Amino acid sequence: MARRGRVIVVFAAGELDYQVADVLHRRVSDAWARTPTNGLVLDLSGLSFCDSRCVGVLVGLLQQSRRQGCGLVLCGLPARLERRLTILGLRAVFQVEPSVERAVEAVSGFSPQDA
Repeated sequence: MARRGRVIVVFAAGELDYQVADVLHRRVSDAWARTPTNGLVLDLSGLSFCDSRCVGVLVGLLQQSRRQGCGLVLCGLPARLERRLTILGLRAVFQVEPSVERAVEAVSGFSPQDA
């Protein structure tokens, strides 16, 4: 986890399955609670696997960001995860940018009215 100004950037790598998903959710929630922020960028470019629990965590983080009036932007979305989100009808719900830099710019410009 890193900070870029008022944006939290999380890099997820490896397998994000039921064993790891709750840890990710807890750590991000804790970071949000400790630090004033415009929002969160989730860089998923390092993921090799993402199961349905992972998708549930992404949805949960999106809901949390909306409750808190913060932005959530995904970047580096692996093709398999993008396909899964599309099949589930969730792809359009998430803002996705091609790079961390673009995602940070998007979150930096976020206002609570966008939630």
